[in-house]
Amino acid sequence: RRVVYALGLFLMACGLSAYPFATSYGVLIIFRLLFAVGAASAAAMMTAVLADYVVLEDKGKAAGYMGVMAGMGAVTAAVGFLKIPKLCDKWFEHEQWYTAQWGIAIMFASAAGALVLGTLVCCALAGTGEVQARNSQTHVRDLLRDGFAAAYRD
Repeated sequence: RRVVYALGLFLMACGLSAYPFATSYGVLIIFRLLFAVGAASAAAMMTAVLADYVVLEDKGKAAGYMGVMAGMGAVTAAVGFLKIPKLCDKWFEHEQWYTAQWGIAIMFASAAGALVLGTLVCCALAGTGEVQARNSQTHVRDLLRDGFAAAYRD
């Protein structure tokens, strides 16, 4: 799961960094699809990884923290990354090589860099959790039985 999560973040970074270089709508759609596949896998694995690393008693609290952090990511994008093109316009206004497209490219590259950093953190810090270690020794049939039993109990 950790590999799929990290790969999803990396695909998102690749898609974001490629956006400014799209030469047509078709190419942009291909880059957008690359980003979408990464976003879908990262979103799915976010909750799966939560199940691997958090014990049952703390799952509600951990899910709340995860939701807050996801929301903060959206706020960071709106407050931080979207202001980069205007900042670049100010900083590089007297440079002959600079055009507005460079500001947009720098914005997408910054967001992609944040995703690459997230990928590295995900790979470096995610060890084998107590729940993951227990699940790796349990047969899939037993995991399914326990999962359905828990669903019917609740």
